[in-house]
Amino acid sequence: SLQARLQRDRRLSRLAIERIVAPVLDSLEGLHARGMLHRDVRPATIIIDRTDQPLLIHTGAPAAPEPTYAAPEQVTAAQP
Repeated sequence: SLQARLQRDRRLSRLAIERIVAPVLDSLEGLHARGMLHRDVRPATIIIDRTDQPLLIHTGAPAAPEPTYAAPEQVTAAQP
């Protein structure tokens, strides 16, 4: 995952970031075009292969949104 890679490497090169972020944004754009939301985009839900190709996983909403990465309205809605 991107989370594991960040823990291991601490920093990513600009090229690595571009190779990861651009396809993830394209995937999100495709989901949004179909009227879908991801709601759990965070380093742990981005799997990275050996060539820096990302795969966004867990397309459902998390049971308990992680405040660090959740949209503000999602965190507010999750509070009693």
